Amino acid sequence: MYKPTNTTISNDSYAILNAIRNSIGGEFRANTPLVQNADDVKAYGLYVTGGGDARNSFMSTLINRIAKVLCLVRSYENPLKRYKKGILGPGETVENVWVGLVTPEGWTQSPANPGDVYRVNNPDSQVTFHPVNSKLVYEITTNDTELSLAFTSEQGVYDLVAKIVQRLTDSSEWDEYIMMKYVIARALLANPSAVKNVATLNAANSDSIISDMKAVSNNMRFMATDYNVAEVPTHSPIDRQIFFLTASASAVIDVASLAKAYNLSYVDFIGQQQMVNSFAFTEAEQERLNAIMEETVAQGLIPNYTPFTEQEVATLQSIIGATIDEDFFMIFDKLYQVNAVFDAKHLNTNNFLHNWKIYSYNPFANSVFFKATNG
Repeated sequence: MYKPTNTTISNDSYAILNAIRNSIGGEFRANTPLVQNADDVKAYGLYVTGGGDARNSFMSTLINRIAKVLCLVRSYENPLKRYKKGILGPGETVENVWVGLVTPEGWTQSPANPGDVYRVNNPDSQVTFHPVNSKLVYEITTNDTELSLAFTSEQGVYDLVAKIVQRLTDSSEWDEYIMMKYVIARALLANPSAVKNVATLNAANSDSIISDMKAVSNNMRFMATDYNVAEVPTHSPIDRQIFFLTASASAVIDVASLAKAYNLSYVDFIGQQQMVNSFAFTEAEQERLNAIMEETVAQGLIPNYTPFTEQEVATLQSIIGATIDEDFFMIFDKLYQVNAVFDAKHLNTNNFLHNWKIYSYNPFANSVFFKATNG
């Protein structure tokens, strides 16, 4: 958990309120004081809670400031988010193109057989499209009592920020993590040849399993068709490989030994190493995944959703690690927008976070998974 140093909760609250004041500007800024002490906080609060427009502006900008600047108060962050490909511009589809290798031909020196230099040799190309396939909205209601309490003390402002952040962004971040795990799982299950068997991991055989993983990593550096769903010839240089381990495997395998085996410095290896709780889904994750996918089907963003079979669940549970090319993930943000609407009848403020994404994978990128067996 984030613990502020060399500052106080009061100063954090002042910074939040002043940042919102500057962001809104105009009449709001003219009618609120620059917050420098507890009396300023109360005066600021009187204006915010006194009118619908001021309240709406404050709540909407509060969430925006959290999303863009004050992210350190988040209690959860998707550990896989660094593999996302960024924000999608105009349009709702990403085109993913792979161009094949060129077949060699025999050369002749004879001028009597020069060949047709104007012959068309079209490239062997394959294309896959990744449309926006997730449009979710998160809603939480705050009321005037909560809002007014935020201004009775300096601590109250900070508490209000934390409450809204935890309710909106934590939900979005966890769902993003679950969906990225789902993308990995579907690629794994779609390419059984990329699943490599290793012994059931324990402290005694961890070095042997590290050697098995290193052998696969070495092979991925060379052109091959074995490790991607599209079965096209491609390769993954060592600095483009991401090394995944489950939480339980990471507790047994020494990371320093793993880095040494891959001939990488510890610092470089840590930058390419990623831990997940499991490649399978906990009961809570599965319940949330089902809800997300059922909503997505209802919206017509995907044609159908089939939950994992018992055999697929068993396969996912047995995966202890993976080596995945960094170009594997096709995860884009299309929309991240927050709004606040005041309900004058019930004195509530409904806060919304709209989050639209592309969740997909690159079928031309390598991914290899290590399955623990009893054999």
